[in-house]
Amino acid sequence: MLETLHILTVISLGIFSGAQLAEACILVPFWRRIPATEFFSLHHAMGPHLFRFFAPITAIAVLLALASALISNGDPWPISAGALSLIAVAMFFAYFKAANAAFAARSITDERLPIELMRWARWHQARTAIVIGAFVSSVLAL
Repeated sequence: MLETLHILTVISLGIFSGAQLAEACILVPFWRRIPATEFFSLHHAMGPHLFRFFAPITAIAVLLALASALISNGDPWPISAGALSLIAVAMFFAYFKAANAAFAARSITDERLPIELMRWARWHQARTAIVIGAFVSSVLAL
């Protein structure tokens, strides 16, 4: 059972980290180079879809990582994967939830948008690195 859980954790964290990396390498650079009006229009159209895409991927990966950590008998790798996963979720509540709401409400001026997108990109890069760290830890747990 433990090995099956570890394998499911590796798969889910691999999908989660891959999705985060794709967003960091494809969507974020695109968002940063388009005009503000186009960004806000795209965010309005894509934001809910991105949330519906990332929410289950995130939830499944984090829950599996935490379950794996809880029944790991003190093995540091699953515990590391679980802890890093929790940090990734905490980052959503610490920054991304409010930032995404500000984009959705268009409460950021066109002039300020490049600065906020740069901040968003940095937070996302950090979160992506943390999720990749969780994935690597889960692989090492096998």
